[in-house]
Amino acid sequence: MARDPLVVRTKFLSPVPRKQLLKRPGLMRVLDQIVHHPVTILRAGPGYGKSTGLAVYLADRRVPSFWYSVGEPDSDPHIFVLHLVWALRITHPAVGSQALVLLEGDHDCAARRNAIDSLANDILDHIPEDSVFVIDDYHLAARNPEVNEIVERLINTMPPKLHVVLSTRKKSSFESLARWRVKGEVLEVSEKDLAFTSDEIRDLFLGPYDCSLTAEQFSCYALPGLWVRVRCRASLMTRCSSGPSRTSPGRLQW
Repeated sequence: MARDPLVVRTKFLSPVPRKQLLKRPGLMRVLDQIVHHPVTILRAGPGYGKSTGLAVYLADRRVPSFWYSVGEPDSDPHIFVLHLVWALRITHPAVGSQALVLLEGDHDCAARRNAIDSLANDILDHIPEDSVFVIDDYHLAARNPEVNEIVERLINTMPPKLHVVLSTRKKSSFESLARWRVKGEVLEVSEKDLAFTSDEIRDLFLGPYDCSLTAEQFSCYALPGLWVRVRCRASLMTRCSSGPSRTSPGRLQW
């Protein structure tokens, strides 16, 4: 178990999907392609449900997975690599032992590169089944160029059974991205893939929220390129709560 004071173990916990969630078979079909690509880049702004969508996919498909929720301090490349190692090591203790030794010896770029190479070898030896490694909120660490180099090195050296998913708000700047695209090795999921369709918006309010929408209310949510947002929240909550069988303001979840 991770005892390094720099390692925050709660970052390895994936979100727990709510019981009452709208089924989105279209999005699930897109995410099903994750295990057919070494790397998936899921890029969208806040509020599009990146983390929720991935958590639902992993739970629904029961894919073996690892989760790392990046925070502001993780732009430090040493802290970032430590968390990469421990995200895998928590459930596979044989993974990352030599990488940790290398990181303890030196805190320079060379040590981190060697640690990633050692980690890739351990993944090959100890994680034999297709597994998904989600790095959530990656943009918080990617502002440090060395972090990008670390992740790119991992993707380029890891065995084919590991599939890295980068959930981010920012455009990626990997030197290998063009090559990944040409070789069909990267799956790119955009806001368009995550945005709710008109039918999904109706189903969401009629189902989990038990709240029918007027044409005016629906037009507020059925905006191009938007996930279900809070733009008309006050108006909707007031109107929905006026009916005896409608969801009360306190029960609406966003």
